[in-house]
Amino acid sequence: MAVVFGSVQLSDGSSFRLLEPLADINVFGKVVVLDEKRNETTEVLVNNFGEYLIPRVPANAHVFLAARVEGGEGLQEILSQAHLAGAPAHRIDLTIRNTPPRVAPLVLRHGSGDPVDVAKPGETLKVNAAAVDKDGDAVAFRWLVDTGSGSLNATTGSDVEWTLPATDGFYSLTMIASDRKGGFDREYLSVRADT
Repeated sequence: MAVVFGSVQLSDGSSFRLLEPLADINVFGKVVVLDEKRNETTEVLVNNFGEYLIPRVPANAHVFLAARVEGGEGLQEILSQAHLAGAPAHRIDLTIRNTPPRVAPLVLRHGSGDPVDVAKPGETLKVNAAAVDKDGDAVAFRWLVDTGSGSLNATTGSDVEWTLPATDGFYSLTMIASDRKGGFDREYLSVRADT
């Protein structure tokens, strides 16, 4: 048996790890050892820094390492001729074949459709999200407002209405776009409400 360790990232070198408790999002990865017939034999989690360690990988067998996150996967074949027993530990970095979506800047609009410079307290604004995914994956949107920043008519979907608090102030909104294969992007938006 041999120790195998390394890092896991997406095709563009970015991280897939996303923890956003207020939006009920906790995306993490795992690395699975598969035997020659592709049966799972061992599974370990990827830590918050994108690293993994498998303490016991068959040293003279034909195996695969599969890095997985949500619906994304990257597969690394290790032939028996690699002779992992020749060293106590081996670094094998893994790539999940996926590129994150890229979101367009968010634009707030009044009910009339005009862009917002300054809003009125208590006003309901419209915001639309758009994203492009290089891999052609469908993109899902998740929305949340900071505490005390009003309310949304929905927390998912590309179009939402944001009702501001009834008092003057600065208010913030976050949108997270995900391709459900470990790729994500986010946009933040702030607005000033003034009477």
